[in-house]
Amino acid sequence: MADSRPLLLLDVEGVLFPTGPTTPAGFTEVRHGRFDVRYSRRHSVWLRELASSYELTWATTWEHWANEVFSPLLRIPPLEVITFRGHTGPTVPATRKLPDVIDAVGDRAVAWIDDNLFADAEAWASGRGAPTLLVRTDPAVGMTEHDVDRLREFVADE
Repeated sequence: MADSRPLLLLDVEGVLFPTGPTTPAGFTEVRHGRFDVRYSRRHSVWLRELASSYELTWATTWEHWANEVFSPLLRIPPLEVITFRGHTGPTVPATRKLPDVIDAVGDRAVAWIDDNLFADAEAWASGRGAPTLLVRTDPAVGMTEHDVDRLREFVADE
């Protein structure tokens, strides 16, 4: 049986991994291979809570690497991953992930949290027949309690 919960599409950088010049309060920076990554236990708690109402899915250019790095850090199971084809040419969308997200979500209800959502994503969201919520984060701060409250409200209204 297909999952009837809405999808929650998760970006990594700018959402779960703030990209500002300093590590924000509440985040831990750790070395993973050749890279330093930041994560927050608060995000772990929120994602595990949201997983009861949403089907969590990675929508990040980290693709499968998100499962290797962030799933263990956040103590969440490996998630489904949207693969991005890297659209190029004269019609590159402002929201570069949008064509692959459209293909992946079909007609399911979806919430998408990302720091790179633009007017084309807003137009897509407002024109869909299925409930859709876009949550744009400040990349230097990442996902906040306010963002999580919006996700809670969206699924409560479903």
